[in-house]
Amino acid sequence: MRLPPFLWQGIFKVDREQIKAALAKQIVPGRCQNMTAGTGYVFLIDYAHNEMSLRNLLETLRKFKPARLIVIFGCGGNRSVLRRYQMGETAGRLADFTIITSDNPRWEDPERIMNQIEDGLRGAVCAGEKPSYIKISDRRAAVEYAVSMAEKRDIIVLAGKGHESYQEIKGIRYPLDDRKIVQEALDGGIREYHC
Repeated sequence: MRLPPFLWQGIFKVDREQIKAALAKQIVPGRCQNMTAGTGYVFLIDYAHNEMSLRNLLETLRKFKPARLIVIFGCGGNRSVLRRYQMGETAGRLADFTIITSDNPRWEDPERIMNQIEDGLRGAVCAGEKPSYIKISDRRAAVEYAVSMAEKRDIIVLAGKGHESYQEIKGIRYPLDDRKIVQEALDGGIREYHC
């Protein structure tokens, strides 16, 4: 049973520092999950899958003053088309570099979804921003590209799927876990990307 920390302190007389230490070790899979270990940059996985959650995440990460804020994301198929534009526009305003990729296209054409996100990025240009981006439909290749371009003090965010362990395409759920593909890319020490 999970009790609020103040109850542990009050009822069980657990020291406040013990509570803080225990909470610091808690990880919610796919929610601002740090996958980095000694790389000089930060690679986070987050479930941000709508404009508001992506905006809040990127605005928060901007406060850490990274060398570059790089975001990788796509939008789900058979979902709001407006969401695609909004998320693209938000990435265009708040990220230094965006990698548009696939995210559960379901029954839709992944390229069409990515083009609609790109329209949002171009909307950021109309608002005075000049977003840099690339489209890589294969999610694993998109992660490998991000790792290959990462430099010290960058923050890379892989958004949209978080804890999910599949990619849904035409009614079939294929195994795909962002945490695994990021770990494989980091373990592989990728320094070069080939399309």
